[in-house]
Amino acid sequence: MDLVLVDPDLAGCVMHFLGDKFRDDDFQLGVLRQIASDLDRIVPMMSGEVAQYFKREALLAHATLRALVK
Repeated sequence: MDLVLVDPDLAGCVMHFLGDKFRDDDFQLGVLRQIASDLDRIVPMMSGEVAQYFKREALLAHATLRALVK
C-alpha cells in the first residue's frame, strides 16, 4: 500500500459514490475494499498524528462501504 495514494484514491471512491455512480462499479468498490483492508492492517502499527489521520481515513472507507451495503 502506498500511503501517499490513500487520500486521493479514497476521495475518488467517495466522490464517485456521492455522485451515485458507484453502485454499479466493481472496480471502485474493489479499490475501496482494498483501502479499508490495508488501513485496518497497518494503522495499528502507527502512532501519533499520522495514526490519527489514517484512522479517520479508515473510518471514512468503512462508513462508505456500510452505506453501500444497505
